[in-house]
Amino acid sequence: MNEDGLKNASKEEIMTAIFAGMVNQYAQMAFMFMGKVPNPQTGAMEVELESAKMFIDNLEMLEFKTKGNLSKEEDKFLKAVLTQLRMDFVESLDKPGSKSPSSAPATKQADRETQSKSEAAAPSSIESGSGKSGDEKTRFKKKYD
Repeated sequence: MNEDGLKNASKEEIMTAIFAGMVNQYAQMAFMFMGKVPNPQTGAMEVELESAKMFIDNLEMLEFKTKGNLSKEEDKFLKAVLTQLRMDFVESLDKPGSKSPSSAPATKQADRETQSKSEAAAPSSIESGSGKSGDEKTRFKKKYD
């Protein structure tokens, strides 16, 4: 929306435009991490399905928490974006060499329990892994005094 359009726009129209922009931003990040669009900074195609899943999960949370509070157009837009993201995500999982993110609820709960136990026992500082190659993720540990 340009400045002239904002001068005559209602608060509702402005909020709708901001909502659509945020949904688009999250969708673009998910598409980038699925290797569907290049990283705008590097031009490289990246596949980090855990990161893509995080952006999709955030949009699903938004859909859940705003249920009944969106206009018909906003709701339809969010549902369409999520449908496309989910289809592309499944397609990305089926590609050879893609690593499947952990999605089983029991696994997630066990991971959370392990993480909270290790965080409670750790001293206070943040350490990062060496991240030797582009395929390795930098790992952070939270330590408490």
